[in-house]
Order: sequence, then C-alpha cells, then structure tokens
Amino acid sequence: MTMNPTLRSSAGRACRERGTTLIEMMIAVALFALISGVAFKMMSQQQNASLGLAGQVGLTMGLRNAATMIQMDLANAGSHYYQDVNKSYGVLGVTILNNVVAAPTGGSTSCHATGTTVYGPTCFDQLTVLAIDNTYTLNPTNSSGALGSTVTNTSMGTAYGMPMTANNSQTVAAYFHTGDQLLFLTNNGTQYTSVMLSQNATASSSTAPILFTFQPTNANGSNTSAYDPLNISTCGGSATCAATTPPLTKSFGGSTGAYDYILKLVPVTYLVCSGPGSPTAPYACDPSANSPDIADPKLMRVVGSKPGVSTASVVMDQVIGFKVGASVWNSGAAGGAGDFNNLNYVYDASAYSVGGATPDSAYNFTVLRSVRVSLIARTAPAFTGNSATVNNYTYRNGFDGGPYQVQGTALVVNPRNMNF
Repeated sequence: MTMNPTLRSSAGRACRERGTTLIEMMIAVALFALISGVAFKMMSQQQNASLGLAGQVGLTMGLRNAATMIQMDLANAGSHYYQDVNKSYGVLGVTILNNVVAAPTGGSTSCHATGTTVYGPTCFDQLTVLAIDNTYTLNPTNSSGALGSTVTNTSMGTAYGMPMTANNSQTVAAYFHTGDQLLFLTNNGTQYTSVMLSQNATASSSTAPILFTFQPTNANGSNTSAYDPLNISTCGGSATCAATTPPLTKSFGGSTGAYDYILKLVPVTYLVCSGPGSPTAPYACDPSANSPDIADPKLMRVVGSKPGVSTASVVMDQVIGFKVGASVWNSGAAGGAGDFNNLNYVYDASAYSVGGATPDSAYNFTVLRSVRVSLIARTAPAFTGNSATVNNYTYRNGFDGGPYQVQGTALVVNPRNMNF
C-alpha cells in the first residue's frame, strides 16, 4: 500500500511542531532562577568588597593627609619669636590638653560605650601649636613708657608696652583688638602667662605707650579657660595651678638689654568635635544632644582663638581616637618623684613635673622636647540611619566589634623651634 505523500508530510510537521511540555518549562525556570541567584549573590559580594575596599582606601588617604598636616604645623611650633628670645632654659611652642579617664577601683573604663558606635569626648585630646604674629613685638613698660624691672603686673588687668622697633604707637595699637590673645614672655623663656584682650588697645599719641586691657590673671599668673582657651596658663582648664611661680608669673619687665616681651598669638588648634562635651567657641563644634558629630566625630583644625573670627576646617571624618603625648626633659635627679626620665611619652599634662630637688611644675610646657600624636579612625558605620540593622555588611572589626573598618597611625615630631 502506498501512502499519500501529502499525508506523510503533514504528519512530520505535526511531530516537529509539538510545543514544550510543562515539566520542561519548570526545569528551565528552576535552572534560570538558580543561575540568577548565584549571579546576584556574587554581584552583591563583589559590591560589598568594592565598597569595603573603597572605604579602606579613603581611610588610609585621610589618615595620611591628617598626619602630614599635623606634622607640618608641629614642625613650626614657636615660629617668629624664638629668634629674638634667649633660649637659656626652655621654650613654649605647644600646649596640650589631655582628657584622662581614671580607671575605677577593681576595673577599667573606656571612652567608648560598649555595643555602640559612640565615642565620647574623653577619647580626644586637644593640641595647640603656638606661633606669633610678628608684625609688631613689644616690650612691657610702665604707664610713662619707661622700661625696667617689673613694670607689668598682669593680675591688675592692664599692661603697657612699646614697640621694639620705631613705629607709630597709634598705628601699632590699631593692630590689637578685643578677643586677641597675648603672650607675656620673659626674655629667657622661663616664665610666661597669657591673656585675652577685653578692649581694643589704645595709645594717646604716636609716641605714647600702648595700653592693653584684659581680664586680670590670678596672683601667680594662671588664668581660666574663658580667658585662655589655648590652655597656656590654665593647668588643664579644671585643675588648680600650683602656687609656685615657674613657669607661670604675673610680673614682666626685664633689665637693660634683656627686656621681656608682649606678643600676639596666632595659634593652630587640633581637636575633635564629637557631640556633647566637645569644646565650644571658637572651635565650631556642635555639643547638642542631637549633634551630627555623635555619629561622625570630626578632627578639626582651627586657626586663631577669637570667636567669630577664627577659621575652622574639617581635617578628617569618623575619628574615634586622638591622643597627644609629650616627651619631657628631666632637669632633676633620675629616679625622683615624678621622674619621667625612662618614659618616652606622657599622656597626662598634670603629670609633666619631673623629679629632683626642685621639681618642675605640672603643665610646664617649656619642658616638652618631642610630641607624639596617635590618631584612630574608621570607615562610615554600615547602618541605616540609627537602626541596629546592618545592610548586607557582616564584617565586624576586632577593635570594638563595630560594622566598619578601623585603622590608626602615629607620628612623632621634634619641633625645630623647641630644641636647643
């Protein structure tokens, strides 16, 4: 029997045109979903790795830039005036405010709240690099303009001075304004104090002595934080300065050929804004309870000490540690009380006194010879707002267990103007 060619062709086409079965479709969809899931997971892991790497690179660059900036400023501590000062003893170019956390009996404490990403103000010190606006340097005089021994007593709240070089007194007086911080310094650099002007300086004529008006210092030359935000003569801002005079004093004058100095300060201060407890004016910190600095502590560089005039700039974000230590020169006998001869760096300015028959006073910044700055920072915490839920970030660092990377650096600087 012979089949019709037309019928044979139709049957072949029907067999070839049969569609995909449901089972085949389900298998294909399952395979596609599996492959897609693997691909998306790999992409997510790659994205997290890329974000982590980018954060690490940014963190490293930020630390390097901050360290370089601090080093450049510290190297120039004491600029513009020690070429005129007899450095027979010590020099003043740096002041340090250490925030020391005392360990409780039978335990320890920390500036960081365990289980949080919050770092408090005691994690951060304050470093001020002192330099002088050397446009005009003056010698202390009496009200008649006469030079001599003990012509200025800063506990009286007024002082007179004459420019060291021939200048119009009224022109020079116009250069000193309310809020300017002055450094009174003995000619050999051993004693000093600092005041903040409460009025513009004045001079009655072109040849008259210049009158400076300020809040009186204490009888030993010490001051308060309100009138000395640079911590030059405040003994940490909270401690009571020792009754002994070195290095602070209220009396300035000098003798023939070795007169004392009145200098206008141009400070550079490094500090961290971290929310409540942070320094206020002129440092541009927000100490409120909802401050953004709580989640993002910022290392600031502030030039000047006058509210409304000082310029503040952010050096680095996400700083969780800023500590400043000093190596001090031991002028006393090794092994005496408070002797730091065998310690490299001290992180408590109230313990700067060194041993010997006549130990130096605490907060004596003229005994500093080397400064060590330790800086710790992190990448931005991987949280959504203030939620404890982490977005696709399972990493936990070994420093504080937080969902961010942590890195630190340290630098040691021997300020060139503080060595002799």
